[in-house]
Amino acid sequence: MKTVQTIFAETVVQFCAVRAIPSSHKITLERLCKQSGLVPDEFYKGVLSMLYDVQEHVENELRQRYFQEHAYPVKWDDEFDEPLVDPDELLNRARDFQKWLNSEDATCLVTLQDLLDDIDISVAPIGRISFPQISMDIERFKNLVYPNEYFHVKDWSEAQLAALCDALIRAGFIAADTKTENFVWVFSGGPRADDWERVKWIKRSSPKGLKEKQYNKKSLLELLRLLGVSEGELRNRKLICVLFSNPDGSPLNYTPSNYQDLEKHSVCYGKLEEIVLAVKPSS
Repeated sequence: MKTVQTIFAETVVQFCAVRAIPSSHKITLERLCKQSGLVPDEFYKGVLSMLYDVQEHVENELRQRYFQEHAYPVKWDDEFDEPLVDPDELLNRARDFQKWLNSEDATCLVTLQDLLDDIDISVAPIGRISFPQISMDIERFKNLVYPNEYFHVKDWSEAQLAALCDALIRAGFIAADTKTENFVWVFSGGPRADDWERVKWIKRSSPKGLKEKQYNKKSLLELLRLLGVSEGELRNRKLICVLFSNPDGSPLNYTPSNYQDLEKHSVCYGKLEEIVLAVKPSS
């Protein structure tokens, strides 16, 4: 009898193998879910979790390979007997690696037996895969299985989104009681926790010429643009209402007038840009 892990593994292999046949994706998933004997929610959560495991494995394997093949100058601190690396040099290395990681040329062989325990040896390997490919597979899976109720951002990891959440809290853009997992879900989707709550946008600022601070709704639109959200999603007022709330917890409603003069930056734009670039430096 197949283990649950084996069922998930077989689904991941088949799902990653049918990229070129979009019409068969949903049918394939529904058939495999039925064959598994699991309820859909449990089945899809397990498959998505394994896809994330594969993504993490690919990133770690490629990171190890990259820094084995790319030598960087290292100075030695004699006093503390440890390598001394300039912060700017570390930033440059991270940028170089991210640029290489997101190229289709950087691939590694993925065999699920080497990655996870309790997998039947009959499960075929996924084969050689790149980081962009597995990331695309994850997005494709989420778009098929879960409602399209989140903002799609490209090349942002969950760790980076968590760091962004923390930075926005410290800068006073979102409420201090914001749960990191709630914020991350807004930009990554997938199964939503039963206790999920809208993210409270609380930023207040003083427009030029005024002393009194006013609620700054425009700054949220500017953040979404900085994160790479599509123009269609940016102007989806219903989606914003679903995902964000006012400071008092009521849905954050936008009107057409809120989208006027978007090209003219608010007083908050510079700080938002600084936060975004600090969390995810531009390559």
